Amino acid sequence: MIIDKTTSNSLMIANLIATVLVIAIHYNSKVYIQPAEFGGWNYLFQEFALNGVARISVPFFAMLSGFFIASKLTNKKNYTSILKNRAKTLLLPYLIAAIVIYLASTGIQWAVQHESFQRITTISFIINATLHPVSDQFWFLRDMIILTVLSPLLLNSEKKHFTPIALTFFVLWFINYQPLPLFFGWHLISIETLLFFTLGGVLFEKRNLLSSLIKTNLKNKFFVLFFWLFLLLVRVYLDPELNVWYTQEYNLFHIALYKLAIIFGIISLMQFSIYLSTNKLLIYLSGLTFFVYLFHLLPISYARILTPKIISREYSFYIDYPIVLISIFVSAHFIAKFMPNIFILITGGRTPINALKRQM
Repeated sequence: MIIDKTTSNSLMIANLIATVLVIAIHYNSKVYIQPAEFGGWNYLFQEFALNGVARISVPFFAMLSGFFIASKLTNKKNYTSILKNRAKTLLLPYLIAAIVIYLASTGIQWAVQHESFQRITTISFIINATLHPVSDQFWFLRDMIILTVLSPLLLNSEKKHFTPIALTFFVLWFINYQPLPLFFGWHLISIETLLFFTLGGVLFEKRNLLSSLIKTNLKNKFFVLFFWLFLLLVRVYLDPELNVWYTQEYNLFHIALYKLAIIFGIISLMQFSIYLSTNKLLIYLSGLTFFVYLFHLLPISYARILTPKIISREYSFYIDYPIVLISIFVSAHFIAKFMPNIFILITGGRTPINALKRQM
């Protein structure tokens, strides 16, 4: 075992929490809140929770991926093995899920005569199944596929070029500069995933330090937690409309607060996950997270058209999010239980049973 069982279980629980948070981001209703209401509790809560607390999710995912690839990347033979394994556990699920979601979404649009409906063509099929799937969260999976191919260049801290490259990535990420061009609407590789994937390799080399960081005393953990929340509160107070996605319109000081909060938030996430690391239900749910990540947005998000009949759209987050969260985990559970072969194919072998076995 590359790390002790307690640390391994903590990372599984942290991954589950991060997945729950990333779903929350995608069901925010801030876009429906009028500017006059930006000072109200609804906007400020969503800004703090979804554009603050939840923003630790994607960099944590990238870091975890880099960590576990680094654990297997010891020579050229292992690199070939990693590529073959990732073709099965990442590329194939990416393609299957992208195709299923594209066909399902197109079918729903056709059935309801949605204004965005477009007939499927060979070109649209290729683009939506590989280069830019219609479900937004797939940008991260596309990044991970590319980063896996580049892993020998990014995860070897013993090479002379590693330190200056890693520091360059950090500076670029900290000032929110994207060095790589757009490729079919998404950055070829986001600087955030590039940096934290690379840091995952560093953490593997320093895995004893990682375990110590997670197992530090409660006083230190609360200090990290409170400092993280303090940074978030200050940033939201100073700039409650901060947007870092595909825009350069922001204050660098506010960006610095935003980025520092992510670093302390990831540390806090790992530190407090240890207290849930023996909970078998949560370990089981952690085995459903990859399926949940693939399908939590489209086509299930079309159900949001019913929400305005229940509540004003600016408050729809409080209805949509819990319904989707419960529905997608329940769906994943039943598919894993009653259609295990399909679940294994779609998730590349990531199953709740395997998660429980790793816990033992």
